[in-house]
Amino acid sequence: MMRFNKQRQKGFTIIELMIVVAALGVLAALVLPGMGRTNKATLTKRINDEVALIGAQAAGWRGADVRYTGVSIQTLVDQGLLNADWGDGTGANPAGGDYTVAVNSTDAALVDVGATGLPDDVCEAIKHKLTPVAASTPTCTDGDLVVVLR
Repeated sequence: MMRFNKQRQKGFTIIELMIVVAALGVLAALVLPGMGRTNKATLTKRINDEVALIGAQAAGWRGADVRYTGVSIQTLVDQGLLNADWGDGTGANPAGGDYTVAVNSTDAALVDVGATGLPDDVCEAIKHKLTPVAASTPTCTDGDLVVVLR
């Protein structure tokens, strides 16, 4: 009579490891695209809110004077209306671009708020969100947003 010596196997087989790796790959394929959409939505909301904040703070800085003469990001920072880390607006937006604020070239009672370096789809989304509060239709050209506000 022959006896087989059964040895207890230690560790995992290559098949078991391949199944685990495949399952992790499927999970990653399901989760990662959703994370990209979430990041884009977060970026859109943050820039939209910050552009609106710049407009509101510029109006607060202007006060009773109907003209925005001399307004800039640096002026708003110097007056304590924007956080000091905004500096002069260079590289201040979360997309890595700049924020700008200036007197409108045709009407000193209006202010142009800009955000540069935006992904085109984010720029278009913000443009549509700000249209109801803008003095005129916002423009979005090559990732550069300009909104005219009162």
